[in-house]
Amino acid sequence: MSTGNLELLLENLRKAVIEEASVAAIDAALFSLSSYHSPQSIEVVLGLLDDEFGAGEGMFSLIHAAEAFDDSAYVEHMLVVLPKLKNKAPKWASIIMMRAINNQATRDVLVKAVRVAAPEVKQAVMWLCENNELGDEFIFSVKV
Repeated sequence: MSTGNLELLLENLRKAVIEEASVAAIDAALFSLSSYHSPQSIEVVLGLLDDEFGAGEGMFSLIHAAEAFDDSAYVEHMLVVLPKLKNKAPKWASIIMMRAINNQATRDVLVKAVRVAAPEVKQAVMWLCENNELGDEFIFSVKV
């Protein structure tokens, strides 16, 4: 599948979330996108999370699609979008952070990635951890 096809599938997903605002449309767009299995899509998928979206199932479909990638790819691309996401959709940013921390394999990858991440990524992670009272143990592990 070409890059142009990927862009078209991602645009269809954007329309499903923003214009149609339908869980069925989101799921259909994600199904089409899943055949491409491009880790770069994680940033677009998570970037569509929206605290104002009426149906949580649609947002969870986006999260599940992003989490379908291996932990390294997921964490790498999740951290790219996290600083903007914490401002745009803090509720969903908190949810993806808590889900990552609650999965030991993902957490291990996350800790290593945050230690070498850009300052704005570290700040976003710390802000989300502190606002969600995720505990000193995790916060200490990413600071070390």
